[in-house]
Formats: sequence, structure tokens, C-alpha cells
Amino acid sequence: MNSPLIQGFIAIGLLLALEWKTLKKENRHTRWFVYGILGTSWLLWIYCSSAIDVHRPMVWLESLLEPLILVP
Repeated sequence: MNSPLIQGFIAIGLLLALEWKTLKKENRHTRWFVYGILGTSWLLWIYCSSAIDVHRPMVWLESLLEPLILVP
């Protein structure tokens, strides 16, 4: 198995274990919304950990703000 897959599974499992009591009290739609968010974050984790050339938001932000740098 791929290690980012296992790491993501462990992280999401820990979050679900810690929030299980709270999630049981919520209605069905809220639970499925939380599961969807956790599943999406797990897929993003796997993509960012396993892809060779991942777009990094910080690089994009730096290139966007570069013209605004004030040089004394």
C-alpha cells in the first residue's frame, strides 16, 4: 500500500474517533456533509503526497504579490 494512503486513513480515522460522540447527536445531513468534507480532504492529501509536480498555493501567491513589493 501507498504510505500517503495509510497516513490519510489514520488521520481521518483519528478525527472521526475524536468527533464520534458529537456526530452521533447531529442529524443525518450534517453527518454526511462532514463525511464528504473528510473524504475530500483525504483525496487531496493523497494527491498532494503522491503527485510529483503539485501546484503549491504559496508559490502562486508569491508570484501574484511580487509586483506589489516595495523596494526601498
